[in-house]
Amino acid sequence: MQTIVLEAERRMPGKKSDLKQLRANGNVPATLYHKGEPSISLSVKEQSLRKVIYTTESHIINLRFTDGTEKPSVMKDYQFNPLTDSITHADFQLLKSDEYVEVEVPILFTGNPVGVVKGGMVQATLHKLEIRCLPSDMPEHITVDISSMDMGESLHVGELSSKIQEKIEFTVLTDSHAPVISVLAPRVVADAAPVAPEA
Repeated sequence: MQTIVLEAERRMPGKKSDLKQLRANGNVPATLYHKGEPSISLSVKEQSLRKVIYTTESHIINLRFTDGTEKPSVMKDYQFNPLTDSITHADFQLLKSDEYVEVEVPILFTGNPVGVVKGGMVQATLHKLEIRCLPSDMPEHITVDISSMDMGESLHVGELSSKIQEKIEFTVLTDSHAPVISVLAPRVVADAAPVAPEA
């Protein structure tokens, strides 16, 4: 699991006008929380935060404060302004090495399905899995081998265990009946309409 360092500044919980000024300066108000501990109000640069959000893999985020301290975390949520597309807030969860954490991890499909070789098409319906694991076992992604899938076959979350290539300890929390990926038969082209005989 790759670790990303994100520069952060502590802040006092402020009024709406304070938060507006913070955002106008290119910063995003955020909160770092951990069960049973007081939450920490902070801010991060929006440009740096976007690089974390728009990534195809999961990461542990080390929040580095101006006093030099670092706190390992995962980003649990973020909000956008629907009109400006700017990030308005982010939530981080503090990680403890001996405590399990629930995270969403991207699914990476590998292999060329048998059904595709026969002319079928792949349709992925689930792109992330929610899992529970220790921070040391957090994968950047979960690799699923779909090479044996034939035309007309579907793969559900409960059937993934034999297809996952990562050899790490984690528990899948996503509904076991949720469809993940299917190999569909090619669409049948409708017969052409009959041509009327010439008069």
